[in-house]
Amino acid sequence: MHRVVRSFAVLSAATSVTAVALTGWWARGLTPVSVTVLIALTWAAAVAVVDVGTTWRRPVADAATVASGQAVTFIVRLGDERADVARASIVLAAQAGPVVVVTTRHHALLDDVDHLAGTEVRECVADTMAQAMTQALQGVTTDAVLVLSASAFPLRGPCERAAARLTTEGAGGIGWITGTAAPFNDDRYAPGHREVVAARMRIGGQRVGLITWEPDATIVRTDLLRAHPIESGRPDGRWLRDRARAGWHGATVAEPVARRAAAADAPVFWPTEVMRERGAVADLADAFASGTPRVRLVAAGALLRALFAYPVALWLAAIVLIGRSSRFPLAVSPVSFFAMCGALACTRWLASRVAYDVGLHPLDEAHEAAYDLPGSFLALAAALTRRVRPTRVHISEQPLLWLALVLTLLTTLPLLDRHSTTTSAIGVSVGLTVVALAATWVFALRAFGARAWERSTYRISVELPVTVGGSPARTIDGSPSGLAVIGAPNGFERGARVDVVVAFDDDHDDPRGPPMHARVVAVRDVGGRTVTRLALELDAHERGRWVRHLFAAAGIVDDGALRLDTTPAPMPKPTRFVLEPDRAPAAERVRTAVRVALVSAVSALVGSALLLSFLGYRPMVVRSGSMRPTLNVGDVVVARWIRADRLRPGEIVTFPADIERHQLITHRVQSATVSGDVVTVTTKGDANAEPEKWSTARGALVGDVSWSIPKIGTVIVVLGETATRWWLLAVSGAVAAMRAIGFIRRRRRRADVALATA
Repeated sequence: MHRVVRSFAVLSAATSVTAVALTGWWARGLTPVSVTVLIALTWAAAVAVVDVGTTWRRPVADAATVASGQAVTFIVRLGDERADVARASIVLAAQAGPVVVVTTRHHALLDDVDHLAGTEVRECVADTMAQAMTQALQGVTTDAVLVLSASAFPLRGPCERAAARLTTEGAGGIGWITGTAAPFNDDRYAPGHREVVAARMRIGGQRVGLITWEPDATIVRTDLLRAHPIESGRPDGRWLRDRARAGWHGATVAEPVARRAAAADAPVFWPTEVMRERGAVADLADAFASGTPRVRLVAAGALLRALFAYPVALWLAAIVLIGRSSRFPLAVSPVSFFAMCGALACTRWLASRVAYDVGLHPLDEAHEAAYDLPGSFLALAAALTRRVRPTRVHISEQPLLWLALVLTLLTTLPLLDRHSTTTSAIGVSVGLTVVALAATWVFALRAFGARAWERSTYRISVELPVTVGGSPARTIDGSPSGLAVIGAPNGFERGARVDVVVAFDDDHDDPRGPPMHARVVAVRDVGGRTVTRLALELDAHERGRWVRHLFAAAGIVDDGALRLDTTPAPMPKPTRFVLEPDRAPAAERVRTAVRVALVSAVSALVGSALLLSFLGYRPMVVRSGSMRPTLNVGDVVVARWIRADRLRPGEIVTFPADIERHQLITHRVQSATVSGDVVTVTTKGDANAEPEKWSTARGALVGDVSWSIPKIGTVIVVLGETATRWWLLAVSGAVAAMRAIGFIRRRRRRADVALATA
């Protein structure tokens, strides 16, 4: 198997390096296009070459399992997770062992956490997470700890066996064990195939000495962590590398040690994904800055892979530059070149998935790559500073939507503003732009309409007998705060209070369970069946019991004593019943309507403009009044490219006024005379007093105006004026200065408060 992995890695690297060499050979000098393409290809080739180095050595043996286990303390970092998600994670963690919650501020959900979990849960609050962890470690009595986010819970069996491995070694032996943490719910938009590949690539990096921290899956010795606290703002992986330099080393386990909840709503999903990307990139950048040459090489490859948003941007820039140029900058046809690049990308993707034994899911991975773009783009600062800091950029609830708008303007406007020549390069460029933007809009609009993101917690598919208001029914899914049922009478109205009794098979004392109070939040007719959504109104004890039994019924934890399963069940399939979200407030509905209108308008305009360009037409904005009253300033004219020897008097044409700068003029033809290979044309603006005479090659292309659309280009004309640009620049500078001053003042106030507290 190792030989197969190595063969596919070599194949990917060889094809990537060959593509770079061929592109350099074909390049007609160092033009902006050729340099951009070479950088993008070299970026991908570097990643492929590094993969060869990580797969050349045979896999390191996993840490051996032991017959008995050792207790582990679970330190839960509580941040901005949803309350329901955090409660469920703490409840399940408390079933596996002692739990300490560390946070930078007290959360209301911790007021009744002891009753919620059924056991004592300590809380440590400090100015930073690092300080809170230092306080938490003082009361830890076990020899091993696992640091978790508040969206994950541990698996007791694997954790205890890994902890026993730690304690069987002497000083300077195994200081940490690295496992994996996989999602247990499948109601986020993008599946986790890319995450699996990334985790296995990190394991490959460990073969050559690359040490990184696996979030929610790194078990460490308590005495080491207590003696050497993790530095605030630094990536956790630096702590591991510091211990490695002191003589300690780590090992891996094949079985998962934790399960993680995938974010189910946009306000949590995007900040979480961005911070996760920033943390991983900062960790890799720090490993690159402090490791051996071999480790630095591997870290550089992994870092380039994590920052994949930038080669994507380079390819988009190359397409635009090709479209604006008069010739393709390589000594090969553009169709052949881009076909080669597409085949190369498919080869690399196929080789990596086969090498790391991951199934082929091209559409799912395309969705996930689109959702990783914002985090990858914003992670550059973490790579440069090697620190993990919250981003100061506000993450929109629909970043892909706004990214699609920006990309649309940046890629299409330059293509529509090119000079009056058409070549195969321009046709290919426009075609690729259409494909790229179509894919971007598909992903953005799919995220925009994702119903699952209208709720604040995840759902788990589970079928159980239930009684709602005395009537029998059956659940289709459940969450830490509610459930959805089918078969209940459709006489329930929204807001009605009902009693719910769920029959849990794992509750041997009382299979039916005590009645729970619930409120009807939605009643929908889905596929001819009535689906009722209920919000449970539970106290702390009832909520803890509900979470434990829900996860047991779904097969995520086992039954009986509710010990956490050592071999987690496969991720449940999402239910085929899709519940509509509750009706949003009026203000939110207005904002949604505005976004939909904006997206629809931009999509229609840009799609039409690109389609016209692809078919040989070109939309242009009239910027002067030389053709009044036929054409006015702000009108948009659509011209089709024709040969100059086909011009006829009376036609309105677009031609270059300055061959060097390709400035265009739209005037009416008065005469056109062909003499050999030269066409002499006399044109005149309807509002001008004097005509102009110009000549061009017989086969040259000029724009024949087919039709016009009044006034829709007025905004573009205004934005193109020098005074408007200076005004926008001044306003942008003033806003940036005010934000900088406000940030400095906030930093000073925080420093004053910290000094006073000290």
